[in-house]
Amino acid sequence: MKENMEYAFPIMENFWAVDLFVSAISRKLVRFLTTLFKDLLVYIFPVFSNLVLQRILCGIGGFLMVKISNKMFVEKLLAVAALMMTCVGMCGCSEDKVRWHDEFTGAKIVGFINDSLVIIGSYQQRTESHEGLFEPYWDVVEGGHERLCVYNYRVQEDGPRWCDTLGEYNMTNAFRGQMTDSIIWGGDMPNSIRLWKVGESQHQIKLDKKTEGCSGEFGIISVKQWLDGMFIALGENSLNMGGGSCQYALLDTVEKMITYKRLDKNLEWIEKCGDMKACGDDVICLKTDFQKNEIDLFVNGKRSDSLMVLHIPNISSLWKTFEVCFMGNMIYFGHNINSQPLKSHFANAR
Repeated sequence: MKENMEYAFPIMENFWAVDLFVSAISRKLVRFLTTLFKDLLVYIFPVFSNLVLQRILCGIGGFLMVKISNKMFVEKLLAVAALMMTCVGMCGCSEDKVRWHDEFTGAKIVGFINDSLVIIGSYQQRTESHEGLFEPYWDVVEGGHERLCVYNYRVQEDGPRWCDTLGEYNMTNAFRGQMTDSIIWGGDMPNSIRLWKVGESQHQIKLDKKTEGCSGEFGIISVKQWLDGMFIALGENSLNMGGGSCQYALLDTVEKMITYKRLDKNLEWIEKCGDMKACGDDVICLKTDFQKNEIDLFVNGKRSDSLMVLHIPNISSLWKTFEVCFMGNMIYFGHNINSQPLKSHFANAR
């Protein structure tokens, strides 16, 4: 056996086909490992699209293949051949097809300008078809091109009053909530905030952060108008944080600063509010009684008005998922558009 092997291998070493076969197997292994690595990166860094990751990993795969070829029996010429094969593979990656769907999807109410104009957010989906040298990749559907539109929901009109679409390839959380009558906020709060004013293009503000008399930052889920030209930023259940933890934050868009704080004595009454905002020098808040299907409006700590909500199932989990909140000068409570059993209900916030 040993003699046969010693006889066979010198002959086989003279055939580039053997080296090419080994190179092909190595390429297959590299492709398999880079695919697994891509899936891991998608899980860790969801902000990157599959197309971008595919191009990056094709480049890494090409680099590895050249290194592999340099370690094998074939020297310079085979390395060049491997590099050419890698370039072909990279071209295939760079030519992956991206098709944007014509229609917009995911429409939801993000704000109200007044009692007749509603702001709707939506986005486009795209299909990325990835192809490799040895085998095709799967189609991936992702979102981007976020859009805001203004509609008159009182009177049927021929299309929206206004629309604007972002050119962003990926989703940017462009419409997380209504900040003023005509401004929608989004982005990666508290590190930065994206402001999208009706009639204008969106812009982003990088924010500095600090704390005053408390510790612990929190993720921001709500930004509303507040006293002294500021905006109050809240996290999920942040008002109920005890000890020395921060309960809310003040956003100063002029100074580009967000300051985490605890409530003063004169503001402790808003701890029980479902949502709150300032109108001039007054602080108004909403409190919801799920058992009575009743919404109470408080101004500066005193009950000012109430609203009975009819035809809403008394299911707390649904209410908590779609909390009653201010949208501009309106109170919004309900589910998304056209859904059952919850409906969209509107009432003037006086």
